[in-house]
Amino acid sequence: MASQNNANCNICGKAYYLCMSCKDMMALHPYKVHTDTPEHYKIYQVIHGYNTGVYNIAEAKAKLQTIDMSDKNTYLSEIKEVINKIMAYEDKSVKVEKPVENNTTKVKSISKKTKKNTDKNVKTENGR
Repeated sequence: MASQNNANCNICGKAYYLCMSCKDMMALHPYKVHTDTPEHYKIYQVIHGYNTGVYNIAEAKAKLQTIDMSDKNTYLSEIKEVINKIMAYEDKSVKVEKPVENNTTKVKSISKKTKKNTDKNVKTENGR
């Protein structure tokens, strides 16, 4: 039963029909509470998580990079702004290691002695 559109996607703003009385439909398509497609729901989850502090900006960027955003030109302007901010983030805390100078230390090879010390007059540290 097709009815009038009664919901708008939180990502693109597109109007769609959401049947609130169909419990089966909500179990099969829970994304429809907030968005019109599963991909938009993934974006919604990341942005919501970022805005509420569940994800930091680096985590949000990593998550967004795994989502198909080929229809980004259809997103609401405020959604595009948040996505652009997240995607522009560069982690500046990465430590750049300086190259090691060519300081070489020669190590003498150590060979094991096979003879036992037979000198009975050798004193140890405590004098015994």
